Amino acid sequence: MTVEDPDGTVRVKPFAGRPGHTTVEQYVMNVFYIPILIQGYRALIPSVFWRIALFPINIWVLEIIQGYTQIFLFGYNAAWVYRGYDALFHGTIKLWYVHHWLMMGAALELVVCPFTLPLTETIASLWQPSV
Repeated sequence: MTVEDPDGTVRVKPFAGRPGHTTVEQYVMNVFYIPILIQGYRALIPSVFWRIALFPINIWVLEIIQGYTQIFLFGYNAAWVYRGYDALFHGTIKLWYVHHWLMMGAALELVVCPFTLPLTETIASLWQPSV
């Protein structure tokens, strides 16, 4: 969890009760949305290249859904507010972060999923009753 100083420096400072980038509210929302972000997205787009190339859109959809859900529940986005000329949808997305989301998509597709998804499938198969 981070805070953004007036000069734009981002520091890790959990539970600081301030506007920042990642908050407890965002964490809770992510727990519910991450299966859609990963599994739903992979089911919808079969090509690794296109999943990486379109990953920023995937994240922006996540941010719009989570942001507007919080606006509905709390009257404002309690998790984060982006600022600047490229902050859209009431500050729920920031276009400049496209580079970060592309790198995150590449890491997810090329490093994380190839190792973790087979492991989760193996664990899930252990819970299925034997025939």
